[in-house]
Amino acid sequence: MSSKINLYSLRQNFRKGGRITVDELFAFYLQHEPQLLRSTFRWRLHELKRNGVLKSVGRGIYMLGREKEKFQPLISKTLKIIFNKLKKAFPYTTFCIWTTQWLHGLMLHQPNKHFVLIEAEPDSMSAIFEYLKANSSKFSSSSFLDPSPDEIDHYVSSKIESFIVKPLISQAPLSNQESVIIPTLEKILVDLYADKALFYAYQGTEMVQIFKNTSDQYDINISSMFRYAARRNKVAELRDFIINTAQLGNL
Repeated sequence: MSSKINLYSLRQNFRKGGRITVDELFAFYLQHEPQLLRSTFRWRLHELKRNGVLKSVGRGIYMLGREKEKFQPLISKTLKIIFNKLKKAFPYTTFCIWTTQWLHGLMLHQPNKHFVLIEAEPDSMSAIFEYLKANSSKFSSSSFLDPSPDEIDHYVSSKIESFIVKPLISQAPLSNQESVIIPTLEKILVDLYADKALFYAYQGTEMVQIFKNTSDQYDINISSMFRYAARRNKVAELRDFIINTAQLGNL
């Protein structure tokens, strides 16, 4: 969202709630930009509505939408242990870790299975996989190296908990939380859509529900999401899903 939106100041100015007229909004922005044109303001108003900052409650009447949260999933002790072991063993390798359990609260039905995913640079995947098998009894019993659709169908799907090492796509958006590198929400959403065989339990109506709930609850960087989707050659398909299947407009 443009920095000229002045989101923080907007929320502070109208934080008491109640209805806000279009003239009040225009006056607010004129305080910051005395030369602001009505045409520019109309575009800004569109952006505010599109991003859920404002909700229309009548002709020329608005209310502030619910402030969305930053995606900050719970990073379990298991994830921290695996990440720190890998960071020590492979200090020059880029990798991230996450679990599909982070998605369960966004779904219609709670899966009884989950994945722990370690995504690493392709040249390091095999070494990381073998290292974890040799140094973690839990990992060695239910681990898979970039499983094929057949392996997912015949082996991965039968496990309550699976540890999966898969390639990290270059320029994937990552985040550092609690000194652990994890994928951003934008990356997770794109991967769920793109890797249908692996994320078989999250397709169909569950996928729609996940996208709807994340768009309601979390602040999503649309530009980041579609940049990563472009790395996966999924921009057109993902946009069609968001607009026509999930019916979210442009989020």
